[in-house]
Amino acid sequence: MERSRGDGAQVADRPIGTHRFSRYCALGVLGYQSASMTSHDAGDVLPVPSSPSPRDRSLRATVLALGVSVAAIAAPIDAAAQARVVAEIDDESSDRRRARWSLRAAAARAITGAPRVQAARAQVDAARAHLAHRSVPVVGNPYVSVRALFGMPDQSAATYGVVLGLPFDLSGRQSAWSHEIDQLVEESEEIAEAAANEARAEVASAYVDLAIAQERLAVAEDRLRVAGASHASVRARAEASDATVLDVSLAASELGIARAEVADRRRALLAAQAAFRAALDLDPDVSPEVEPLAGAGPPGDVDLATAITLASERRAEPRAHQAAARRYRLSEDRLFAESIDLLLVGLEWESQGNQRTAHSWGVSATMGLPLIRTAQGERAVARGQSDLELELSVLAERSVEREAAAAWAALQTSLDHLRVIDDEALAAAERALAMSEELLAAGAVDLFRVLNARREVYALRAQRLDALRDAWNARIALERAIGGTWE
Repeated sequence: MERSRGDGAQVADRPIGTHRFSRYCALGVLGYQSASMTSHDAGDVLPVPSSPSPRDRSLRATVLALGVSVAAIAAPIDAAAQARVVAEIDDESSDRRRARWSLRAAAARAITGAPRVQAARAQVDAARAHLAHRSVPVVGNPYVSVRALFGMPDQSAATYGVVLGLPFDLSGRQSAWSHEIDQLVEESEEIAEAAANEARAEVASAYVDLAIAQERLAVAEDRLRVAGASHASVRARAEASDATVLDVSLAASELGIARAEVADRRRALLAAQAAFRAALDLDPDVSPEVEPLAGAGPPGDVDLATAITLASERRAEPRAHQAAARRYRLSEDRLFAESIDLLLVGLEWESQGNQRTAHSWGVSATMGLPLIRTAQGERAVARGQSDLELELSVLAERSVEREAAAAWAALQTSLDHLRVIDDEALAAAERALAMSEELLAAGAVDLFRVLNARREVYALRAQRLDALRDAWNARIALERAIGGTWE
């Protein structure tokens, strides 16, 4: 099997790791050959014997065989790992290059690949990096102390001592670090969950804006098509002396307005595509398209009380503040543990030289006191931060409940507005336009009245798209407020 490179050349498609295996084998063979060669070319004074002993040849052959065997075993494992990495990269690259999106696919991409989610996951990984504090040993590095006291009034009174000791950590700081880091990881995971909820809402809102921009451009292009046909018809009638100059001017004005609207809708579409690319972290040269929006739909059996309950249960922001409060309390315990000095246990040797030389041996134990009044400032700050996070958690819980209530009410009113436009206003305007066109064909009304009726229809279509966007944004706000969909 062959595959093409970036420059168009064809290269053989073989498993990853084959090149590495070949290099290992070649290096092993070259190492064996170089061992049996002389070193005259390198300028050595003493030549290496060209005919090694049977024992040396056997040792070299064993080393060569071992190297080849390790390479042969490691190559398939490395190839499988590299294949998985390449597959993951290909999936990510293809996702960033996708041009056609559904709302479900965009939401799935949002909770895994949106920029704020990637940053939050990196924060979780950074929190897990603190787990290295768990590996701090109880017994520290050994220490050596040398003491020399010069004799007074003569050197015979000199004293020399050597201490070899070990520090022991009896404070429990390792356990304190472990509990604090576990709480830090839990806090960062709650923050990541909140970021995923925000990213899902942001992507859904960008999806709605892009879908509305596509619909608006389609409506503007339809208006341009109708205006062009009407202008051509009026000009033909004017040539047959069946239309006035005013009719031609009105038709030309309508055509110019339609062309300007198409240009403006295309600009808005490009802006919506840029926002959608940024929300999903897509490649800059991708021109994304989305599927048309259906009705926003009522929230089913979710009433106001249920929305408030779901918001207080699902939203991660209050839980993140509570986790931060617990982390600060554990930080206070860790600060107290770190403030306790190590227990230094040493083996001492001392030599004195007064009237006669004397040597002494012994052990010592040293530990700093006091044990209670330590790290008072840092611990007070930690307690204050814990109280602050608890207060913020209460405020956050109240805030999400208010968000859920406001979003639920906004969705109800938006759906009512959309229903009135669909069932009453737009239907009546389309009937009036149809009647005006029939009367124009019969010569009962002038073109001005038809153009007014047509503009009213297109204005209501634009208003309907605005109402549809508002309804979808209210639904997205409600889903964000309750921390997920109600389906």
